[in-house]
Amino acid sequence: MKYALTFLATLAASSILAAGAASPAPPGWLGLGYTYNATNTSTGRMVWLFIRQIAHGGPAERAGLKPQDVITAINGRPLSFRDELETLNFFSGIRQGQRVQLKISRGRTVQIVTIVAVALPPGMAEQRRINEQLARAQRAAPK
Repeated sequence: MKYALTFLATLAASSILAAGAASPAPPGWLGLGYTYNATNTSTGRMVWLFIRQIAHGGPAERAGLKPQDVITAINGRPLSFRDELETLNFFSGIRQGQRVQLKISRGRTVQIVTIVAVALPPGMAEQRRINEQLARAQRAAPK
C-alpha cells in the first residue's frame, strides 16, 4: 500500500466548455482533502482515496462525506489514477456547478454521493500550486 501527500480536491486548470460557450466555466471546489493510495493485488492494481479532511460548510460536508470515508469510484468508474499528480489534475479540471458522483465506503456500507462544485475560495489556487509542486517532486523521486 502506498500512502502519499494529502491534497485539497479543489481547483482549476483544464477547460471544460459548456456547449457553445466562449470561455471555460470558473474553477470549482469540492472541499475535501484526501490521501492517494494504490496497491497491487493478485487481481490487479487497486486505487482509492482516503478522505482526511472535510471543509466545514463546504460542498463535501453538505453532501454527507466524512473524514475516513474511502472513495473507490468517481462518476461510475473505478479509480485508475496513475499517481497523486494525475489525481490532482483530475480534480483540477472540475468546474463550478459541475456534479461529481463518488462511490464511497464507510465502514461496511457503500454509498453513492453527489457533490456539486462551488466557486473556488480565496487562497485555494495557491494551495493547488503547492500541491502540484509536491506531486511533481514525488513523481520525479526515485522509487
